[in-house]
Amino acid sequence: FKSNRKRYPLMNIKNDHFYLAVDEISFKELLKNERLMNLSFHKEVVADEGQASWEGLYFIGEDKIYFELVKENEKMGIRPGSIGLALSHLAENGEQESLEKIIKTMTDITWTESERKKEDGSSWFKSWFNEKYEPGFVFWLMAYQGKEIEGRGNKAPTGIKRFIEARFHLPVENFSYSIDILSQIVDTNTVGEILEVSFPDQRMSLKFPPSQSQNELDIETLDGKLVTL
Repeated sequence: FKSNRKRYPLMNIKNDHFYLAVDEISFKELLKNERLMNLSFHKEVVADEGQASWEGLYFIGEDKIYFELVKENEKMGIRPGSIGLALSHLAENGEQESLEKIIKTMTDITWTESERKKEDGSSWFKSWFNEKYEPGFVFWLMAYQGKEIEGRGNKAPTGIKRFIEARFHLPVENFSYSIDILSQIVDTNTVGEILEVSFPDQRMSLKFPPSQSQNELDIETLDGKLVTL
């Protein structure tokens, strides 16, 4: 896959986190999985002064990348089987302005900006979504406004050492536009029909093999296969 659009490489943009949404019944079963519960921590996040919330299992690696198995949430638009990818500078205050400046140069992409606050109303982060995204896969850019990254670390009983690879198996109709945009702003390489994404200073790769079935996500860690869903 190769985008014909103009390139806008974002200096030092990184894989911040990614998620897979599961239905409520499956989520309850995951909470009974002893291995997953040892590798992750369970949390209900409350944001925007109590107006927004979501629940998930969080797996955090030593590179501060995290993966979230999130429970479906109709109010938040989180639907079972959907996959998300967030990109940031993995930095504290100071990166928002530079990211906003770059986004404003992307004249052929329309971004929608949103701001998320914490439960107490203090600033948390800003996000930018492209104007069009397919149901099933969404990626966005984000910039933190506080000390979020400083406190990000393993809170699980054992946790994982490091993510090695994530393979996003997505039907072509569910990700072609988003991948086109993604290819404009990060380093990509195509091997056969598989798009590979890499990030500076991160040892994890993302791969997007086309699929004819529903969304699936394979994750490899230094400790072995984490999950196939």
